[in-house]
Amino acid sequence: MDHFSATELHAPSVASGSENWSRLIHLLESNDPPFDSDTLSIRQIISGRQAHLAALDAQLNALRNEMDRLSAERDKTVECIRHHTAVISPIRRLPPELLCEIFAATLPGTRRVGITTVNCPPWRLAHICSPWRAVAVADPFLWDSITISRSPDQSPLSDMYPLSMLETQLLRSGNVSLQVTFDLHNGAGAERQLLDTLLSCCERWASVNLRCWSRGTTDLLLKLLRVVQGRVPRLKKLELSTSRYTGPLGLDFSSAPSLREVVVTDSNFKTLSPPLVIPWHQITRYRGVYTPSRQLDILTAAQNLVECRLGFTTRLNGTQDTITRIITLPALRRLHVSDCDFLTHITAPSLQDLRSYASVSGSMDPVLDFIQRSSCRLTRLTLGHTRSADKLVPLLRCLPSLEYLFLNATALAPQHVASLSEALEVSGRASDLCPNLAALVYGRDTYNEVDAPDDVLDMVCSRLHPRRRLASFRIYSFVPHADFVAGLTRWMAGLVARGLDVAFISNEEAHALMTGD
Repeated sequence: MDHFSATELHAPSVASGSENWSRLIHLLESNDPPFDSDTLSIRQIISGRQAHLAALDAQLNALRNEMDRLSAERDKTVECIRHHTAVISPIRRLPPELLCEIFAATLPGTRRVGITTVNCPPWRLAHICSPWRAVAVADPFLWDSITISRSPDQSPLSDMYPLSMLETQLLRSGNVSLQVTFDLHNGAGAERQLLDTLLSCCERWASVNLRCWSRGTTDLLLKLLRVVQGRVPRLKKLELSTSRYTGPLGLDFSSAPSLREVVVTDSNFKTLSPPLVIPWHQITRYRGVYTPSRQLDILTAAQNLVECRLGFTTRLNGTQDTITRIITLPALRRLHVSDCDFLTHITAPSLQDLRSYASVSGSMDPVLDFIQRSSCRLTRLTLGHTRSADKLVPLLRCLPSLEYLFLNATALAPQHVASLSEALEVSGRASDLCPNLAALVYGRDTYNEVDAPDDVLDMVCSRLHPRRRLASFRIYSFVPHADFVAGLTRWMAGLVARGLDVAFISNEEAHALMTGD
């Protein structure tokens, strides 16, 4: 039972010190039943307190109503302050040029013209406020990228990409150069009006990316593209992928005076490159997959190449003896070859970045011979699937200016990893390998308990001296063992404490670093 003081519970009508008062106190502080004579007094107390309670409730209701009124008035005042503060906000005084820069930073990598993208930039930018709409609509560079794509399970192109939207985007883009992408599967045959509209402004194309995934879409788009031949004066980049289609394309871009970049395969060199007529003498960037002989023909004509990525339809070890040409590429800075045997036929005195895989035999001799023959000062080297450290050490000894090394050591036996790591340890002597190495990426397709790279880690520690500082270390495994990752994590924490930028990276990150994409 709860207990209350007499002061809290007595009725004002009961005189303090009287017999009734004492009796009431006794009843309140005990469980004794009241006498009949007590009941009347108690009922009077209850009635008085109920009246008092009603008065209190009335006052509280009045206060609550006043609180609600004041809260509503406060909300209106806050909203008024917010609106008036917005009027003097600096963002209202941003010059249109700066707004355009901000808008450009919001653009997605792929800017489509379909109805599903009206809530994304640049379309969304025109639906925020009238001043921003005016800026967005007036900036043609926000509208210069157009992608038309369709997968097999999607609606017809005319539903996804209304002609009116395409016409609106072309109008808003003014006369600036366009970045155009066709990414089509089956079912594009009935969309000629949409495609014809985009083809009608081919004189403005700065880049065109054509991805066709069926014979039907390839035939259609190639037929349309033949119409634009000789009408692409601004075209700088041509990207073409025709999966499962090996027929003749009949495309001639020899009269594209601004063309500088040609990409006709994927980053993994899995898509065969179609035959094209290209003004190779003006090309500075190229990626393609052809026969070794065809690649040499291209390089012979492409003397202005700065960046080159080469894949091959056949292995070179069976053909290199029949090819005796050696091509000099004086401007080449970055080179990626899927088979290092091809380096036997190239000289690149200005090369700075080389990505290469070992030959079928695992030999790296062509890489060493190429570097010695070219007398180039490499600063970046990516090597894949080499099988012996015996050739790697002489190779690295030729590269005192090397700053970045990516090494896929999957094919290296543990003893070769140990010998290579020992050779790469530095102590401040003039004979140290790669003394300027600032970034190292090391990986294997898999690790287990017995091949954790302790030797590699010791080598990394030797390069933490302030005068021979390794700034970045990345390690990866396509199939990492749980125990290996746990041990490596503890080891990495120690390196982080010493100031090294170190991380275990994913398969995707390693692939991007390996291919340069």
